[in-house]
Parts: sequence; structure tokens; C-alpha cells
Amino acid sequence: MEAVAAAKPITATLYRDWLHWSKHAALTWLVRLDKVERRFRIASLSYHQTPYALRHSATLLHGSRIDQVVLNRLSDILESDRSRTQQTFFSPWYEIKNVAADILKDLDYYEPIPDDLDFLRTVHRKFELSLIKLPEALHTLVEGLKWLEATIWEVAERSDLDGSEALASKHSREGGLFRRWMLSLPELDPEFVESKSEYIEWYVDRLLEVGVEKDQYWSNLSYRKAGIFYHTSQAAARTPANFPQERLTLLARVFEISNASEYAALFNKLHNVIEKFTDLRSTHARPYGTAEELNHRLGRGTLDISSEFDEWSEGACGLFDVSRALYETDDNGTRCAWYGLSGPDPIDHPILYRKGEEWEKFWAWVWSLPETQRSVQVGRTVDEVAFGMLFDEPEGLEPEGLL
Repeated sequence: MEAVAAAKPITATLYRDWLHWSKHAALTWLVRLDKVERRFRIASLSYHQTPYALRHSATLLHGSRIDQVVLNRLSDILESDRSRTQQTFFSPWYEIKNVAADILKDLDYYEPIPDDLDFLRTVHRKFELSLIKLPEALHTLVEGLKWLEATIWEVAERSDLDGSEALASKHSREGGLFRRWMLSLPELDPEFVESKSEYIEWYVDRLLEVGVEKDQYWSNLSYRKAGIFYHTSQAAARTPANFPQERLTLLARVFEISNASEYAALFNKLHNVIEKFTDLRSTHARPYGTAEELNHRLGRGTLDISSEFDEWSEGACGLFDVSRALYETDDNGTRCAWYGLSGPDPIDHPILYRKGEEWEKFWAWVWSLPETQRSVQVGRTVDEVAFGMLFDEPEGLEPEGLL
């Protein structure tokens, strides 16, 4: 009885902390999808580099027999232009994506989170019940991916050819099916790509040049989204009084860049890893396997750079939370974030609440991104791209197969 009497009540502050944890949990699930998506694309590229006849024949004069039903299943997944939402293989992927996306959307909608305990309790329970289902979905996803990788490995072993030349030609059978498969990729949604054919040809060249790169296929916790978290914090929040100086220095070094050469230097380590993957492919060594196997083949520690990206993301999210809590509401309770919309017509003709130091640094960072410069070359302005990134308009950025 004494223990019960001594138990502290669950306060609104504690519930808000739990909801913030749910946000980071949702982002983490999307990052996991990024990682399995990359494995899927690496395996898919290996499949398409195998000559058509070898990946469709159950028996060969030399080599092992593969069940025709298995080969047909691979073809259904990897030679189809059907949306992934219509393919059962990807059902667990979308189960995870939808839960994570709904949590993030709900939290954005509820901001600022009220103090109502009944409301907080209900939302927390809703998120808790949603997240508890995801480990089982991930298990199903990973088992399916392992089967796909192992089967593709068996098929790819039938050929010593790279197959890149056939894929480069859109008129070859392999090249045509490769491009058809690309139509099923999530980024080919009409909302994100104005010209599917132009994007596909660009992506074909990119895959054949450097292989499958690390990207934000599903998550909002990439370098770009982390950069938005950083830049939408208020300048007043970026001080040692609110955040460790060492962390602030790191974030400034990473996100306060202003040109393409600084961006390239920042990602030089990652590009070195990509080059090693390319070297593996050029020597006919299939560039996939377990993390331990890849670390051994690429050089111990080369894959550990992902932890550095995680540090950037976590720091930017933390700074954003501090800014939101302490610096984005005035004494009257009115929102005063620099990126808030104002003006007589904030929907069709948005005007930022304040254009000052924050906007200038954000604009410079947006200009440093490779896809911004490509967008400018086809007629968009940096301001248009920056507004698109701030307010999550799909036309804000052209798709780019980089980080």
C-alpha cells in the first residue's frame, strides 16, 4: 500500500515526453525501411544484370536447376511495373511505412500538444498499440528479403557477365524490363516526378555508374530532413545555454554550408564507400551480403560511417525540439517561428514571418544541394526550391539518388 501511495501520477509533461519518443521511434522505423530498400535494390540490380535467358530457364546445360515457380515469382516482383501497393511482397513494407507516417502526421497536426490528460493518454495509447505491431511486420519483411537475395544470388551465379551494357540500352530486352521495373519504384509517383522517362534514364545511368546509393527512400531522417530540422530552429536556440557547444559546432559544420564543393567534401567518405562497391561489381563480385561480410570485404569499419549520420540527425531533431519548446511562442502565446507563414494570403502567396539570419543560412544550404542546382538549370529559383522544402511540397525538390 505504501508503494502505491508513493507512486507519482503521470503528468502531462511525462505524456509529452512519451509522444516525443513515439516520434523518434517512427523515424527509426522509416530508417530501417531505408536500409532494407537499399538491400532490395542492390539485389534487384544484380538480377537485371543477369541475361534474360539465364534468369528464366529452370534448367541449364551447366549449373543447378531452379524451380520454374521460383523464377516466375522473381519475374513477378522484378519485371513488373505494378505499383508496390498492389504487390503482396511489399505488404509489410507499407504496414511499417503507414504506421510511422501516421504517427508523424498526427504529431505535426497536434502541435502545440495540449495539456489535456485524457487527450494525451488516448493519443499515447493509440501510438503504443500501433508501434507494438511493427516488429512482426519487420520480421516478415526481412525473411522475404532474405529469400529474394538468396534466390537472386543463385540465379546471378549462372552468369559471369556484368550485364551493364545490355541494361544501358533501352531497346534491349534486359534494358526494357529494367526500365519497366523502375516504374514500380515509390519515387516514380506523379506527385514527385514530372517526366518519368527522363528520371528513369537518369537513374539507369546513375545505377550503372556508381551502383545503389544510400538514400532516404522512405525516411524523413536523412541529411536533408535533418537539415530542415536544424534550419527551422530559431537562431536564439542555437546557443550553448540550450545545447552543448560541441554538438552545436558539429551541426553548424554539417548544415551551414553554402556551395556544391562544401557538400561534396562533406560526403567524401560516403562516396569512397560507393566507389568500393563499384569496384566489387566490376570484378564480378556481387556487392551484397550481411553487414559483417561487407565490412570484411570493403575494409573493416567502412560501413560504420552510418553512425555519424545518425548523430547529425539526432542533434538536429534535439535542437528543433528545444527551439519549438522555448523560442517559437511569444509572451502572448502567439507562434513567432521565423518560417511561419504570414501576409494577407498565406496559402497562395506565402510570406515568411521573418527573413533574417535563419533564412539566409537556410537559403545558402539549399543552394549547396546538387538537386537544387539541377532544378535551377531547368528554370526554378532557389527561393522556390527552399519554400518547397520548408513546407513539404513535393515539387520542392527534383528526385536525386544521393543522400
